[in-house]
Amino acid sequence: MDEERKQTYDEFASKIGRTTLIKYQGKVPNGNTIWVKREFDNPFGSHYDRVYLGLFRHYEEQGEINPGNKILETSSGAAGVSFAGIGKLLGYECFVALPAGGEKARETAIKKQLISDDHLILTPAEEYVSGFPRFLKRFLPKHRDYLFLNHSM
Repeated sequence: MDEERKQTYDEFASKIGRTTLIKYQGKVPNGNTIWVKREFDNPFGSHYDRVYLGLFRHYEEQGEINPGNKILETSSGAAGVSFAGIGKLLGYECFVALPAGGEKARETAIKKQLISDDHLILTPAEEYVSGFPRFLKRFLPKHRDYLFLNHSM
């Protein structure tokens, strides 16, 4: 990875994960203290922003992906938003497989980050996330130019 690309990652890292810590003000047993980290303050609203920035960087440094590549991820919601948003900022063509029948707000949030609505692939609602392995077994052999990022499976 060249220096300019490393700088791009470093700039994104300076905006992700540096969320506010807040001391919980309620009653806590045994003199303990609870701190809350406001991960929803990340650019795409969750801790997954850090996860995907790290994954994209790792695969780029390994030479497995380059900007412009087609990258696929499976998600039940929040991870898909972060994946698509981070990937788009880094120059990737992202596709998200999401179970149908879920919250429309999640679909809308993911679509907002994709370059096209057809980059959101709805899988059977009745299978929910347990249908992802079957989906991948059918999809990936037909789409050999896609990399499955696989953050959690």
